[in-house]
Amino acid sequence: MTTWRGSYASTLMDATDPFADRKTIDDAIEAAYRNSPSATVLVFNLTTFEIIDSPPEALLNLPWPGHDCGDVDSLLDLCDTASNREVIATRTRARLTSIASTTVRSIAGQPTQLTMFAFGPTNDVTLAILDASTTLQVAEAAPLNSIRTRVRCTATGDVLSAEGPPGSYARPGIELGAWAEKLIAPTDIDDYRAAITSVLEGEPYASLQAAGAAPGLHFGVTIAPTGDSVLIDLYDRSGHVAALGALRRSQTQFDQLSETLPVGVFVVESEGRVKFASERLREMLGPRIATEFGWLESIHPDDQAIASKVFAELPENRHFNMEIRAKQATGEYSWSRWVGSDVRNEHGELEYVVGFVEDISEWRELNSKIAYQASFDGVTALLNRISIIDELRTRLEAQEPPKMTGVLFIDLDGFKLINDTQGHSVGDIVLLEVAQRFRRALRPHDLIGRFGGDEFVVVASDIADDEEAMVIGRRLHDIL
Repeated sequence: MTTWRGSYASTLMDATDPFADRKTIDDAIEAAYRNSPSATVLVFNLTTFEIIDSPPEALLNLPWPGHDCGDVDSLLDLCDTASNREVIATRTRARLTSIASTTVRSIAGQPTQLTMFAFGPTNDVTLAILDASTTLQVAEAAPLNSIRTRVRCTATGDVLSAEGPPGSYARPGIELGAWAEKLIAPTDIDDYRAAITSVLEGEPYASLQAAGAAPGLHFGVTIAPTGDSVLIDLYDRSGHVAALGALRRSQTQFDQLSETLPVGVFVVESEGRVKFASERLREMLGPRIATEFGWLESIHPDDQAIASKVFAELPENRHFNMEIRAKQATGEYSWSRWVGSDVRNEHGELEYVVGFVEDISEWRELNSKIAYQASFDGVTALLNRISIIDELRTRLEAQEPPKMTGVLFIDLDGFKLINDTQGHSVGDIVLLEVAQRFRRALRPHDLIGRFGGDEFVVVASDIADDEEAMVIGRRLHDIL
């Protein structure tokens, strides 16, 4: 239980509102925290909506990212403007029945339960309870004006009145206007009765979530004293609970799928906070990087410009696909593919980015080997037949007169005898030694390749005449 004493006591004692004393408000706030420990409780003027008192740092601790609520003056300022009409309608109900509850959208865009509890005959001083707990996160799945039934009864349980549209529930098991207790499932009936007892014993109000007597039926129940009677407010949360169950099932399926994939999965909010990071992602990038969205910190310095450009262009391109080097949990860099796309709300505003990170180090290494093997000889590491012909064609096209390009074709005599008598492994050693000697004998810009077997080709650009080519040929002959 949270105990709080505010600063409004000196101005609260108004003769026109004898019931709105400090203890009454304190008791109501403590009851609010007992029923909703995660809620934010405010005291405001029911006529002007001006916030006149609140628990210390209540507004500063609101879990609404990107919004500084410390200087907010009005209850309406804490809600999205589209919800103002619902807030005003809830105030009207609170004036009539002392307590009213609804679902609004906060300035951060999240569904939030708003409960108003009015004091005294003038109803000027009112308690606002904002609760954005997870049980209400899917409130938008059902209409804001959820179907309600209000039963007013005596302390002994005799029904004085009941209001609500006919057919409010799928299969309530009773006709509208019958005793409200029959709507509650047997598993929750004790909690329901205890809530009524607490109000009769002096609690300013009580609330609970309860299953209905019919399958699939779920209620939010609020109970408050109204003079000589008790007001029982049941609002149908069946759609909310069903949507929440579907959401949890989808989340479970998503979690299971993400953990079976060979890639790291992430969901990042627009402000950069990580909403979800799979276990595989934490293994790849380390737990701190994967949970603090330190992407640029993990990217190789030479690739950070690429990543920055991709992220900057995301609002326009709506997706990205890049191959960069990222620091692994081991501290080493390896190549990875980053693929993602943005998710926007109905207003076109970016809400979060979803994507995956795939380790492609082995794939790139294999591709590099394939590319190397396609261009170079496996024994001598010289250009192979295809590559030397391509290079010769390129140099012939680029050669400017009067300079010429010389082509020397070299065949090793007696090489077959080495293979036949010493074996191919020794023959490979001879070929490698010949290639290394040829490299040392050539000019830096000359090319040499293995044409096949014991045949080599040298391409010498920018020579003056045939004699210069002969000089290169004699040098190659002599070095053997």
